[in-house]
Amino acid sequence: MISTVTSVAAATTSVTSTITTVTTTSVIAGTNVMMGIMAGLILLVLLIIRELSRATENHFSKTLAKFMSVSIVPLVIIFVLIIAMRIINIVVGKF
Repeated sequence: MISTVTSVAAATTSVTSTITTVTTTSVIAGTNVMMGIMAGLILLVLLIIRELSRATENHFSKTLAKFMSVSIVPLVIIFVLIIAMRIINIVVGKF
């Protein structure tokens, strides 16, 4: 009787561990997708603001356009890395 209870407890622990692992992996994958989407959207908004600022003759707008490049460059790098990783995942066929 005790061995049956022990094996049931071990099976329950194994199932719980598997469910926890799958849930954690799903949450992390979903978070990575959302971070990629957010980085792309922020990049798009910043590029639009920069181009609209460059189109005017206002001194403040010109200065704003220059400062937008400070945040745009790292986002472009992140965006390129995200796209490169997706292409690599498709080509390699893993993940």
